[in-house]
Amino acid sequence: ATGWNNPKNCELWRSEWANVCNAHLKTENHIDHRSYARQGKLEIPTIHEGADARKIDEKFQNGQTSSTSWKVEENQIIKRQNALLDKIQISFGKVSSALTQWKERLRDIRRKPGSHSHDGDNDKPDRGTAESYGRDGTGIAGTGQAAPVFSGAEPEFKKLKQRIIQAAKSFARYRRTALTDRATEN
Repeated sequence: ATGWNNPKNCELWRSEWANVCNAHLKTENHIDHRSYARQGKLEIPTIHEGADARKIDEKFQNGQTSSTSWKVEENQIIKRQNALLDKIQISFGKVSSALTQWKERLRDIRRKPGSHSHDGDNDKPDRGTAESYGRDGTGIAGTGQAAPVFSGAEPEFKKLKQRIIQAAKSFARYRRTALTDRATEN
């Protein structure tokens, strides 16, 4: 009769609680009542540890017990995976930025002097080639080499690929699943 068991009320209460908390917290510490998926985050959520799990971990750290809490171990694994995911997102951001720069360079190469169209829609049909700028097809004046947009990125990508493969193998061992060589490459 009062709607206490209505799931919509629970959502409303959680939302209001987040608003009250955020009014008293610094901006970087704000909370959100929605799941990571609903927020659009790729991050893996940690599990609730609780006071008992933290006490067990503290005893383990002090050498009083032989093992730590499984919840603390699980959260440590999730935090390492999230750190790797963050590095992957940063690397893909760099690649996206480099591709955007390359796309702009290609647009500049295609334009004739005197054409001021930023998107190419108003360019004349007889645009000609990049040679009119004194450049070859790569965009670099007469060198015949590729532009150095990705210069220095190759070793970083190679290291990142190796770390991703290692993480996939560790994750497969953790989940006790077999990971074929083909799956590792993918």
